[in-house]
Amino acid sequence: MNKYYYWVLVMGLSALMGCSSSVNKSTDILQMRLGGEPSVLNPILSTDVPSSEVGGLIFDGLFHVNSDLQLEANLITTYNVSEDHLVYTFSLKPDVKWHDGHPFTSEDVVFTFNKILDPSTNTVRRSNYIINQKPILFEATGPLEVTVSLPQPFSPFLLHMGMGILPKHLLEGVDINTATFNRQPVGLGPFKFHSWHSSQFVRLKRNEDYHRGEVRVAEIIQKIIPDQNTALVSLERGEIDRAGIPAKDVPRYRDQPELDIYEYYDLVYTYLGFNLKHPIFSNTQIRQAIAYALDRQIMIDSVLKGMGQEAHLPSSPLLWSYPEDDRIKKYAYNPEKSRAILAQEGFVLN
Repeated sequence: MNKYYYWVLVMGLSALMGCSSSVNKSTDILQMRLGGEPSVLNPILSTDVPSSEVGGLIFDGLFHVNSDLQLEANLITTYNVSEDHLVYTFSLKPDVKWHDGHPFTSEDVVFTFNKILDPSTNTVRRSNYIINQKPILFEATGPLEVTVSLPQPFSPFLLHMGMGILPKHLLEGVDINTATFNRQPVGLGPFKFHSWHSSQFVRLKRNEDYHRGEVRVAEIIQKIIPDQNTALVSLERGEIDRAGIPAKDVPRYRDQPELDIYEYYDLVYTYLGFNLKHPIFSNTQIRQAIAYALDRQIMIDSVLKGMGQEAHLPSSPLLWSYPEDDRIKKYAYNPEKSRAILAQEGFVLN
């Protein structure tokens, strides 16, 4: 049993962005906000959003997800799948180079996934490459060819091959958990790491040899601004080019001519997490009573000013995989039923 039980309560959150300009035209520099200090700039070790936001610009995987949420080939030209869906053969793009100029090969791919599978690596991603307690096997079958053998068919496999690839020539024989690489990374992505000033900013520069073609932005400066109100002030002053706007502040910013407001639903949801080791929360009936006691629509209307929607599963309602309404077990707001369940379990409201 997991330590925490997650009960989804509300909602596909509405995200809004204010842009003072997409790019500073005179310098081709994009200034963005990071909501916190990154912890490690290594894709197989990172677990927090700021680290992933920076790392996603530095590293590339064999696949990537496009703006239509479709999986696309990235560092590969083609791939083949055996009839039993157990063996995948990937042909890598030729002439791709790491940010330090070293050639990218199949050895880098195999090294990356073997590092994830290595028990000594402090990664939360190991289970993505283990199926029913059996690891996926990675083999370099040519300088630009990787063959992957699965213990059984696994539908999310190609998505997991979007993991950022690491340079074997820089990390082989090094303790990856403490490597200086984790603060001075070298990747294959559109931007090269330049500098990281703790509590201030991370600076990235354009990769002139990016394998997908020209990168239009010369530099990205990701300013570390944990406080939302401070970020909005920085946006108004032109110190950053993009920031999320809380729903309560949208009316104040909507008519400012120097800002472009974009409103859309993001792939996030908000939930309550219960510790199942607690004697009360380990009771399924109690958790259901709490679910019936919460009015999700009032939360949306009051906190999000109507800019949200209910979610009844640990997933965004925008995703194609989100079930139809008639296939979801829902806990509609019903305080009477909540009180009845609590009374049945021996709890009386004063």
